[in-house]
Amino acid sequence: MKTIREELIEVRNKLDELIMQLGTETEVTSPTKEPLDNIIFNPKVFDTGKKLNALKQTIGNFISINPIKDDKKIDARTKNQFFYLYAALWSLLDVLADESMVSFVRQMALWFPESIPSEKKKQRNYEQSLSHEKKKWEQENELLKVTEWKTFIKKSGMSVKKAKRFEVLAMTVYTTVNELLKGIRKGKH
Repeated sequence: MKTIREELIEVRNKLDELIMQLGTETEVTSPTKEPLDNIIFNPKVFDTGKKLNALKQTIGNFISINPIKDDKKIDARTKNQFFYLYAALWSLLDVLADESMVSFVRQMALWFPESIPSEKKKQRNYEQSLSHEKKKWEQENELLKVTEWKTFIKKSGMSVKKAKRFEVLAMTVYTTVNELLKGIRKGKH
């Protein structure tokens, strides 16, 4: 039997799908007129509600709030795993207009309130977890692009099994969002 929370999430997902199917495209002239709040994404690329909705849906496909382990999704209950979404988006050119962890957590809390709480104190815990995780994937104090992680894992001495899972997850997000970007550039969204 589903909990009320699970039912609400299912309804929200169905609404998102309906919006996508309707194709209601609203030209965005300023951040306050967007159908979705946009804190971090490049407004030159994601300049319509339809494009932002497509990005939200794409990102949402990689977030699991269920206790069932799915290696192709991050576990929303584990704060540091949001870093892998951040790293994939950060690695793509033209996606992020604001690269700060604080803004990323705020954006995810707005778009996925069932995953990240809206309270500032709790969001700060997420920010700290993401920053801690980020340090694992830095070389000479620079975050490595997810496309460089495979080589880095071999050299770093990290636990290969765990690191490989996150490298595959981040690369899957990277590839999927990159395909979305290609579609946007070709005018498909």
